[in-house]
Amino acid sequence: MEEKRIEESKDVEYESENAKKILKLLEKNPRGMTITEIANALNLNRHTVTKILERLLIEKRVDFDERGPAKVFYYVGK
Repeated sequence: MEEKRIEESKDVEYESENAKKILKLLEKNPRGMTITEIANALNLNRHTVTKILERLLIEKRVDFDERGPAKVFYYVGK
């Protein structure tokens, strides 16, 4: 049971670290970026980026515009 709790806390830490990287990248790119662009720039899996962006949308830290078939995400601020 202890080992599972440790693994879960590592996962949470990993996610928050990637979230910080995504926010910093979006802050540097005011025109916004697609999920694929973010994933390539940070060398992350596209699905991981999608999950983190969904959480950041709920927290209202990022927003997006739909441009054709793509969603372009941008940093909203604190």
